[in-house]
Amino acid sequence: MKGDFHLAYFPKNKISFDDVTWMIDHHPFQVKGEILLHTDPTYFDFTLKTEGGNYKKAAGLLTDALRVKIDSFDIVQPFNAAVAIASVVEYKAKPHVVVSFDVDDADITTTMGMLSHASFNGSFINQVDSLELPGDLNSKFIFENISAEWSGMPMTSSLLEIENLLNPFLKCHIQSVFDLKALNDVMESSTISLIKGKGVLDVNYDGAIGTIDTVYPSITGSLSLTDADFKYLPRDLFFQQCFGSIQLIDEDVVINNFTATAGNTKLK
Repeated sequence: MKGDFHLAYFPKNKISFDDVTWMIDHHPFQVKGEILLHTDPTYFDFTLKTEGGNYKKAAGLLTDALRVKIDSFDIVQPFNAAVAIASVVEYKAKPHVVVSFDVDDADITTTMGMLSHASFNGSFINQVDSLELPGDLNSKFIFENISAEWSGMPMTSSLLEIENLLNPFLKCHIQSVFDLKALNDVMESSTISLIKGKGVLDVNYDGAIGTIDTVYPSITGSLSLTDADFKYLPRDLFFQQCFGSIQLIDEDVVINNFTATAGNTKLK
């Protein structure tokens, strides 16, 4: 880290600096902040902003505990980010951290595979409840205006939230219009091969992720099939012109208005 800048010193009050450029790992960051000298213990508040930043390098500015939580993700292309860090200068004090970021047409590696052409606005805060201490239990990620492709399927979501990083809880509304054939790579099924057709997905999810939870998540929404052809591989049966809707209501699955053609037989 290096940079030349001016400090404003107010005796027994504070030290401040504004619009300073720091080179952190050979990348420029705009920094401003202040250190309050009249408080006990001493308090600081810094804000760092960068454009065209590298995900792994930007993550290095966060606390060790938070960096471990997000290390399984990587944003391949550069993106814009800002980090605000505030804390008292005290042994084992946990800083209040707020991160905001804008991603545009980037590839993202995740534990569930690659997201391509991803764009969204996001933020992170480690102190949702101001009456509680900062930490994993009190943290939240918010993603807005999401668009991306996953396994060849375009996905959109107006809002996705992940709270409590110890036992992550996900709230989201996901929509997609996609070619059914793209599901073959996702399902890796040995019984069903999707040949053509369109799928329309509209799902709300509200529940735990990544952990075994005794509380079943709330999953509501629908998957509609239009002009679908598929083959049932064990019997070599070919179904054509399939239409219908699958309703998801928590633990229940309801199939509505399903029609299909198998040879000369129309199924309803």
